[in-house]
Amino acid sequence: DSPEHATGPHINELDMPIAQRKGKRSCTMHPLSGHLSMARLTPTYRQFVKGLS
Repeated sequence: DSPEHATGPHINELDMPIAQRKGKRSCTMHPLSGHLSMARLTPTYRQFVKGLS
């Protein structure tokens, strides 16, 4: 087996969704919780946001 097959199929980074390419990031300098409230979101958008974490 070649080393290429040992790690699985090669995936071109440009073919991946941007959210997967960028990875998970965090910012503690400007937390959004001080500006946003989950209670003010529509139920549909609230479910969407919960699915992101």
